[in-house]
Amino acid sequence: MADPMQLSIPPVFRRALALVETMPEPQFRTFLSTLTECRPSLGSSDLGEQLSRITPDISASNFAGVIEFAVSTRALIASFETNLDVVSEAVTQAYLATDKKSDDPNRGVQIGERVRALLGHDFVALREKSRSLASEFSSTLRGSRCLVDMRPVFSKDGQTGQLEGAIVVATLRLDTSGSIDSPLHMRVDLESLKSLKSTVDRALEKFGFMQEFVKKSELRDLTPEAD
Repeated sequence: MADPMQLSIPPVFRRALALVETMPEPQFRTFLSTLTECRPSLGSSDLGEQLSRITPDISASNFAGVIEFAVSTRALIASFETNLDVVSEAVTQAYLATDKKSDDPNRGVQIGERVRALLGHDFVALREKSRSLASEFSSTLRGSRCLVDMRPVFSKDGQTGQLEGAIVVATLRLDTSGSIDSPLHMRVDLESLKSLKSTVDRALEKFGFMQEFVKKSELRDLTPEAD
């Protein structure tokens, strides 16, 4: 038998668990069956919108929060080299410890069953696996900008009233999320920009080729879409 886990539940995940707990049973089952029809690669906003159509009284953002909880929690199985039962039990006990609405022993059983059903759902498993592979590196590029400006070169004898010429300077800015400090600035010149463009053009060709290959081979495209 696996050793028990000790977890703490962040407030945002406690809200997601509260929603999972309070759904009427038919609604929860409909939620799970609807997940089966969703693409695991959908961005969070689009996924939330698709799920909210089944229950107008639950917002898209709340559904997105439940999925984020499920995917993030499912990742603990690999991180701690444990199994679904251990993680589900740890989540249930941590939630009950912070949300003592009643002493009904059946409450823990019901929550535990729902947590396990959600974390064990094929949609959640595929979404967690694909997103884990897509974010395997420590940082993700979120945006970029290249600033090009001209800087004056004044007289070599220090006189500020006389210009000797000017230089053109370019600075590449990369906005990232992850372990690297963001934004990241670096000086680039014309040749390095040409090289970077060539790299990007080639990467776009490779990306398009692989997407077409996946499509023609009838594999499921699980590439995470942008949120």
